Amino acid sequence: MNFGNWDFCSSLGVDDSKSNDNLGLYPNPTVDILLLGGKKVGIDIFSEIEIFDMTGKSLKTLKNHNSKNPINISELANGAYIIIAKNTDDKVFRNRFIKK
Repeated sequence: MNFGNWDFCSSLGVDDSKSNDNLGLYPNPTVDILLLGGKKVGIDIFSEIEIFDMTGKSLKTLKNHNSKNPINISELANGAYIIIAKNTDDKVFRNRFIKK
């Protein structure tokens, strides 16, 4: 899986508005569920969603996920994660979230 081009060192804060391929996520930070802002990018169905820890280990994969349905992340340990989603045209969207 290609993690894309991330610019971690340009600032101390998180500014996800620089890229137009960011996936809307809420709530962030979260406890048990994660909702995708698919409507933000005009997507109802994601062909694949994958969640990685910060070492790059894939922890969860979902296929043909409807953006209206929450993703249960209660089994994940507290920490920071990367989520990468592909739409049906193989356009890749990514973001980070915190599980607390």
